[in-house]
Amino acid sequence: MRADNYLPQWTEPASAEEGGRDPLGLARVHDRITEWLVPGITTQTHRARYYSYYLWAVGDVNAIDAPGRRHEFEEGMRRREAGFVLACLADHDGDGPAALVGVRQGERRWRSQFQSGSFRTDFQPLPSMLAGGYGQYYGGSLYNLGLVHTPVEANGVDRLTPLGQTIAAAFSVAVADTEYIKEGMQGLPELGLATAQDYGKHACLCRLRSATKADLGPLTDLFFGMGEHNRPEAVPRRETLLLCLDAVSAANKHKIEVAKGAFDALVVSCCAFYGHLLRGKRSVRYGAPKPLTTCAQRWRWLELHRYTSYALERLLSALLTRLNDAQKRMSLDEFVRDLDWGKMSQTAREFAPGLRGADLRGWVGAVLGSGGAISEQGSLQFDRSHGLSADLSEDGLGSQLAESDDLNEQVALSVLLLLTLYCRFNHCRGRDPRWMENAQRGDGELWFEVVARRIDDHLSKKANVAQFLVDLLDRDVLDGHERMRFERGKLDASWLERDGAMLTWQRDYRPPWRSSKMENCGTILEDLGLLHVDEDGLVEVAPRGAALRSRLLAEMGEG
Repeated sequence: MRADNYLPQWTEPASAEEGGRDPLGLARVHDRITEWLVPGITTQTHRARYYSYYLWAVGDVNAIDAPGRRHEFEEGMRRREAGFVLACLADHDGDGPAALVGVRQGERRWRSQFQSGSFRTDFQPLPSMLAGGYGQYYGGSLYNLGLVHTPVEANGVDRLTPLGQTIAAAFSVAVADTEYIKEGMQGLPELGLATAQDYGKHACLCRLRSATKADLGPLTDLFFGMGEHNRPEAVPRRETLLLCLDAVSAANKHKIEVAKGAFDALVVSCCAFYGHLLRGKRSVRYGAPKPLTTCAQRWRWLELHRYTSYALERLLSALLTRLNDAQKRMSLDEFVRDLDWGKMSQTAREFAPGLRGADLRGWVGAVLGSGGAISEQGSLQFDRSHGLSADLSEDGLGSQLAESDDLNEQVALSVLLLLTLYCRFNHCRGRDPRWMENAQRGDGELWFEVVARRIDDHLSKKANVAQFLVDLLDRDVLDGHERMRFERGKLDASWLERDGAMLTWQRDYRPPWRSSKMENCGTILEDLGLLHVDEDGLVEVAPRGAALRSRLLAEMGEG
């Protein structure tokens, strides 16, 4: 049984705010949590060796080109990256390695110039960014990790910090014996095929473990916050990477196949959120090692926010669909009144059989399975009993919600998803210190606690689901949409127009499932030789990874 069979992969993954797809501002809390838990790793920083390569390039540009202005520095980075792209292509016989920045431009030169045995290096790997992948993706991470800085007197030229110099020097050792370096070819307009192949054997992204390995140790220390990189802000990243290793180790132990690309599902959804793995139809309990329990809980908060975001954005999507179909202005009251409440109740009863009527308390009681009011004990029991294999789970609701093309089903499932989260997490609110810690990252933004308070309020008023839905759409969904519209200054790029109580459709919206950065963590662990991926794309903990996991957990007090 593959672990990714039980993952929330029912909608397209997307990095937060990609393409402006964040109409309610929900990506803000998402970004705050992920940046806190994996500082220095973004949704676009896929490969470990880029962290040492770009540091070397920054140092090499400063040492050899001595740029006095930003554009001169960027031009130096461009020339080096063009050579690097060709070297990586040469090491893979023209088929670029995964996540190679500038691969399209490089392959174009490779195909057109291969027969000549020499390649021009005067191209720009990223046409829209002179500084290439450094400027577009990795530079910000290197800056945040304290590896590069831009002194005031440098006129916009980035420089290495002492920590950055150590890692850059390690990459320099790895490529020192290549003709490309020995002959000083970094600034030349052409690169011969043999030279590119020789350089690629030592410099390629995939050669981190198989060449001189000079930068393998420093990069491992960097990502795990060891040695001179042992700083407080590195601790959450170290714990997250260890949680990845531990989750894969647990899956390997129970003979559950883990596919490359399934880290988001395995670590965040299965292990952190539900605390279970599934082997066939049998649920296998997963408990993070004691030093990692807080880390796992923090990732659980991210999953809570992602489910909340998906439900709220699906409500927005349903509203937009109805406005578009109606081809006329419509109020929220009209939208909710026109819903088929019989069909909505029928849909909800598929997951909560005890549901009767349209009373909000009745829906919450049906979700709990007790028919009663929410309580701390009832919430705790619900959380313990509703795992991955339960008939009522957030993943099951999300799966059906993603597949549904019926507006009434979409609204019913979205509301039920929010109520399920409410029942699962009610015992944490205002009590768990880690909940309060997470609340700081949601302060002033739309996140689960805002919705939970909305549910609290309507339960106290003995309201029906229709009244709750109108209020939720009005005060959270539409107000969130208006706030983001004005904050971004994009008044002409909204999804709908609001004129008093009346709404007019502008464009449709397809909610994404936002990336957790776990896939990048998995790739980085593979690059570092801590995970092994076989020819079938299945992942297991490598001996080096098992040893590092055991050592660090022991140092943290485990066992």
